[in-house]
Amino acid sequence: MQAIRKVVGGEIYLSEGITAGILKNLMDGKGAFDEPPLSRLTDRELEVFQLIGKGKATREIAEH
Repeated sequence: MQAIRKVVGGEIYLSEGITAGILKNLMDGKGAFDEPPLSRLTDRELEVFQLIGKGKATREIAEH
């Protein structure tokens, strides 16, 4: 319920686990943007991302 209330109120909700992980990374000197997000995708994930960008439907992507 807390998450729903925050999101409906226009806020961002992060679980305690996610929040702790972010804070730990920051304390360890690991910034959120040490590497571009796209570089963390697998080849298949990048391919799916590109197909979505081309307007392909989920079924078309799955068949591909």
